[in-house]
Amino acid sequence: MATGQEVLNQALLLLDYTGRYAGGQAAMARRGLAAVNQAYCDLWHIEGRGAFVPLRTLDGVLELSERACADILPYGTAMFLALSLIHISEPTRLALIS
Repeated sequence: MATGQEVLNQALLLLDYTGRYAGGQAAMARRGLAAVNQAYCDLWHIEGRGAFVPLRTLDGVLELSERACADILPYGTAMFLALSLIHISEPTRLALIS
């Protein structure tokens, strides 16, 4: 099983966001946690599990199949993260990804 942080790291690599974030690591962690939880929730229901409980921190363990964690969740997280950056101002977006 993977942690939220491992999935976020994979998503950031997919988006080529590998540098430091001028907006701060804490800001990216909050965005990342929200993005991981959005994709996690979708996959949770697809796998037919009970009531969804979101991760409280990125250190939390994702209780999904290995395939979902490795092959699907990073792409969903990257999508939600990229979409979240569209809705912020250009200077802030550039500061987060440069």
